[in-house]
Amino acid sequence: MVFAVGAKAWGHCDRCGFRYLLKRLRREQHTKVKVCPTCYDPVPDQSWPPHPSPRDAVALQDPRPDRDAATTLYDDDGDGNTLLKDVIDMTHGDT
Repeated sequence: MVFAVGAKAWGHCDRCGFRYLLKRLRREQHTKVKVCPTCYDPVPDQSWPPHPSPRDAVALQDPRPDRDAATTLYDDDGDGNTLLKDVIDMTHGDT
């Protein structure tokens, strides 16, 4: 669709209703309405999520499990089964 363009086109502010040159009206990002410079309300900075700086580490590159936690999970508790085997038996029954 082709729209007319003109340096002297008029438009009305969606908020206050006053007449302005169409090129002076601005669209608000958060409300999507076209408003005059007086009614324009920019989006406050705190409404956008913060951008992490490139120096903030998000995850470890080559992580290794904690050795104590891994050995506790698979340690023998005296009945010949590991702790993981005991949990599987409790949830699925003896196989």
